[in-house]
Amino acid sequence: MSPVGRTSPRRGRAAATKGSSSHERYVHTSLLVLILLAQVHLGATYARETPAWQSPDEPAHATYVARLADPPHRFPILEAGDHDAGSVALVMARRWPEGRSVAGFAYEDHQPPLYYLLLALSYPQGMSPTRALPALRLTGVLLALLTTCFTWVYVRTGWPGRPRVALAAAGIVAFTPMHVAITASANNDALAIPVCAAALAVATREATSRTNSPGMRASAGLLVGLAFLTKLGAYAAALPVALAAFLQARSRGARRRSATRSALEPLALGALVAAPWWLRNVSLYGWRDPLAQRVHADLVNDQLTTAAFVEEFGLVQLLERGVVFTFDSFWGVFGWLSVFLPAWIYVGLAGACVASGLGFAVVRNGAPRTRRSGTAALCGAVLAAGVLAGFVWYNLGFVQHQGRYLLPALPVVATFLALGSNRVALVLGRWSVKRQIGVPAGRRALPDWSWGVTALWPIGLYVLAWWSLTRYVMPGLAPVS
Repeated sequence: MSPVGRTSPRRGRAAATKGSSSHERYVHTSLLVLILLAQVHLGATYARETPAWQSPDEPAHATYVARLADPPHRFPILEAGDHDAGSVALVMARRWPEGRSVAGFAYEDHQPPLYYLLLALSYPQGMSPTRALPALRLTGVLLALLTTCFTWVYVRTGWPGRPRVALAAAGIVAFTPMHVAITASANNDALAIPVCAAALAVATREATSRTNSPGMRASAGLLVGLAFLTKLGAYAAALPVALAAFLQARSRGARRRSATRSALEPLALGALVAAPWWLRNVSLYGWRDPLAQRVHADLVNDQLTTAAFVEEFGLVQLLERGVVFTFDSFWGVFGWLSVFLPAWIYVGLAGACVASGLGFAVVRNGAPRTRRSGTAALCGAVLAAGVLAGFVWYNLGFVQHQGRYLLPALPVVATFLALGSNRVALVLGRWSVKRQIGVPAGRRALPDWSWGVTALWPIGLYVLAWWSLTRYVMPGLAPVS
């Protein structure tokens, strides 16, 4: 024991380290709360200032909620005549008469019910969709907070020694303009995106855990069921969950066949949760259409098909449009894909993505790659691959180069960009050391660029989101008299 009034050097260093760690945790927690508060304010402003119905398919989603909320509280059925191309064209042209009912918009009645059930629980009976729209939009804003939080959990789980990367990834998710705009509207994407983020976070925790947790696996299976009941684009959530169960079983020494059975268990639980909805669809639309995709495709047959586009413009132009338009609308093309930002904004975003990508792929951070980070990256990769595969599959039938369909993979994209920018900061720090001319090599200090460079993505996107709203969304979507 140390003499009274004196502290051993070892204990002193331990106390200093503990104090520093506690202070750093406080700073990071405060910054995460600040990001969430800024996200709420930004999203609520988008919800308030975006003119009514000026978001893709918003009238059809709102009327689904309204019909489900009113007695006899039955799920709607997709029928012939539910898609009125003329009414859709009026809304898209911003010529929808003020006060006119949108009850005729019913072409989203085939969608899984979870998002609409969630909103119908607090929907006042008899209220028109127009009056209820602000509350529906605000619900989406609050749901988007979950995506930000689950992204932070995912990065902290996979890269525990990089809390700044976790903050940067959370900020990218919170402030990506298209994510803000879509979640600030009545749209089931507002639930599909956080469900996928939650599945990714839970799967990563299970895959990197040293113990087999039946409770965590059950939670993962329930999340898969929720994804099945939310939207077809959220089905990719099943992939990281299955992968995590497989990796967890293999880490315990299970054979490949046994591990494969373990991977199927959460998928079976998810299918069990969604089975009543699928059986309902079979009874309504036939055994060949449990997801109601065929009946929906027949209903919206006025949309441009991929085959017709290729016949008129060629495959090369289809691929070019697919890449460019998808990239632009992933970051921000507003309204019914009618309000674009200046071209130099998209070019700048592409350049920033390339810089972060090079930093991620080329620069070595000096730390050995751990099993934990590799597993987390693999879980993210399979989620992103599943989302992309669904997007490509959809575009094989119709020309739907909407980047919002890729937003369920936003947590993965944000993590990739944050890790890349963090490594770019390391390059800048090394370059600064070399510039310290006249200073002995042993005394050269490595500047900490990581805060500034890593923060460029979320800060830049926050500014861009505000600028987009005030300069382009509000004037560009104003009603046409």
